[in-house]
Amino acid sequence: MPRPLALAAFIAVVLAGCGGGADGTTGPSGAGLRIVAGAGVTDTVMSRPVQALVVEVRPTSGSRAGLVVRFQSLPADSTRPYEPAIVVSNLASSFFGPFISDTTNASGRASVLVQLGTIAGEARILVTCPELGFADTAKFTVLPGKLDRVVVRNRDTMVVAGATYTIDAYASDRFLNRRSDPVTFAPGANTASVDPSGRVTVATTVGRGNVAVRAGTALDSARFTVLPSGTMAFFDATGGTVTVSTAKLDGSGRKRLGSTVTPSYPNISPDGSLVVYQEPAGSAVINLVDASANKRLLTTPATMTWAYYPHFSGDGQWVFFSGLAVGDSIAAIWRIHPDGTSLTRVVDLNNAPLTVNIGIAPDGSRIAYSENYQFTIMQVSTGAKVPLGAGGTFIEFSPDSRRVAYLGGGYINVVNVDGTSPIKIAAGRVQDDAGLAWTPDGGWLLVRGYGGPLLVNAATGEVISLPFPDFYQFSATR
Repeated sequence: MPRPLALAAFIAVVLAGCGGGADGTTGPSGAGLRIVAGAGVTDTVMSRPVQALVVEVRPTSGSRAGLVVRFQSLPADSTRPYEPAIVVSNLASSFFGPFISDTTNASGRASVLVQLGTIAGEARILVTCPELGFADTAKFTVLPGKLDRVVVRNRDTMVVAGATYTIDAYASDRFLNRRSDPVTFAPGANTASVDPSGRVTVATTVGRGNVAVRAGTALDSARFTVLPSGTMAFFDATGGTVTVSTAKLDGSGRKRLGSTVTPSYPNISPDGSLVVYQEPAGSAVINLVDASANKRLLTTPATMTWAYYPHFSGDGQWVFFSGLAVGDSIAAIWRIHPDGTSLTRVVDLNNAPLTVNIGIAPDGSRIAYSENYQFTIMQVSTGAKVPLGAGGTFIEFSPDSRRVAYLGGGYINVVNVDGTSPIKIAAGRVQDDAGLAWTPDGGWLLVRGYGGPLLVNAATGEVISLPFPDFYQFSATR
């Protein structure tokens, strides 16, 4: 038959966790550990109940006095590991901590003072008498403190023009414990509407917006950035897997279309169904891939010595690129149908740098390219040229074909196609080797900054940072 002490220890293990004023762990003839007073209290964060937590140890035999009783605060929330749910102190001290011990008096009782912690919910103190193997748990209920603030969990959101999203907000005490106070919402800048549940419909104006969020006297705001609608093609290094990808401008709907290496400078067709991109420097290959990741070659080493910077025409019927044909000594701008037919020389590139950046006007009226180490805009119908008097990289026509933007001199340069009204924006903010694109509305430019991609207002230079650090080499949005 088991010895009484061993049996008491066994029962202690089985019953561990009961408490809150219950009889606790007991053995034969009532032996065990019992919570006498002080448990089961409900109060707000940081409260100190006047009543001490008192426990009583009943050994099976021998004196009740002088037994060590340990009081250990148990963790309450794994997401807040450094905040105590409850702390304890001896009766003669004002220092509270997660652990303390006491020895039983002649009645077998031990006591500690309790202070509730900063985490609302259930708080527990594990009480043990290691010498006898007894244990029990004292439980408390911690309520949130008084209203202190509104917590907006999605404080900054990217959303496409005209779309909706829901604000995640709640009232809290100073320790961020959720309270039940009602939260209300009021539309602010660039907000079309917001309903009582916090569902926001954003306006169609690209830029910043906000909604006021209130709970009682507490006030905060939910901020959002309205992005243009459209799809972008880009070099995607997310997660260490390098691909040509497409996505909406808010980063949603990302689709990996094919592996690549840098630089690839992908360019999306006007209807978003196709992407063309180059192989890395020194290659003669232009690739085309569709939305189902089916890939084919538009140029090969059999036809081109090198081929770079592919661009769809505004109607999607042609892919333009700069290249040197096999057997030629002069590079040219070429075009080819997306099915690989009708390779045609468009204009020779005399005195042009190797790997010429080009731009194709969406309306088909003009071509921009480097000549004599400065950008030239040529009218296709007449061959008339407008030299811009400056060089750079990644020249791109606006959607209305009336302006061009290019990188150079530490700026984004924007100028009319006749060379008038030049402006410089985003000084020192952009990388000049990572591509440039206009948004479909013609109001903004998508470019790579030093900390990630940026939207830059083409008129004012306002800069919006986008949360896609591994997206590079933007070349077009449609």
